Amino acid sequence: MLNLLYPPKCIFCGRRLEPGNKTGTCPECANTLPFCRKYIRCRRCGKPIADSADGLCEGCSVRRNYAKGITSAFVYIDNAKSAVIALKKEYNALYAKTLSLYVAEMIKYDFGGVEFDFVVSAPPRKKNHREEIFDHAACLAREVALRIGIPFKNNVLYQTEKLRKQSELHPDERLLNVKGKFAVRRPDTVRGKTILVIDDVYTTGATLEECAAELLKAGAYRVYAAAAATTVKQNR
Repeated sequence: MLNLLYPPKCIFCGRRLEPGNKTGTCPECANTLPFCRKYIRCRRCGKPIADSADGLCEGCSVRRNYAKGITSAFVYIDNAKSAVIALKKEYNALYAKTLSLYVAEMIKYDFGGVEFDFVVSAPPRKKNHREEIFDHAACLAREVALRIGIPFKNNVLYQTEKLRKQSELHPDERLLNVKGKFAVRRPDTVRGKTILVIDDVYTTGATLEECAAELLKAGAYRVYAAAAATTVKQNR
């Protein structure tokens, strides 16, 4: 009855979905979305790149990397970008469920041999000394964990102080904005573990790399990361 009153729509283009569709994606989008696996990618962070001698993007070739590997489902353009933005702004589990399907596929594709102990999310940004009410990264991470059959642990990472919004900053400012601003609530929960960190968008890598750095500092064995989408242009 609910589907008759509010028929499900493709999260990427808004087309009405056929009865029985369980992906949240219409057939046209399923064939035309900007999947990262279609591109030549950085062998470390999965960001689309022009062919290079060492197989690394500009950022990975010059900075210290804490995450063992990073992957993303989509390039952050067109309908994929719209869907990720909607995940951030709308309390709608369908966006997380659908995006998690493609994130999980890329995790299996790039990290198929890795045995993760559990999944965590990048910490939500504080607003007026409180965390955002809708933690979209945690919502996505929870769905990804279900799809890959790994436990999800909530609130493992947190921000120690209020940050400026990353999307409003110059690439170099993003690194400084998060440096030393994350922490692990209970180091004993991560000690010796192989952990997968989930976030919505991978841009400069500042957030995910800082998450990985703090988890390793707290005693994690290895840290990998995944995002729903990654930007095309590499900014340090």
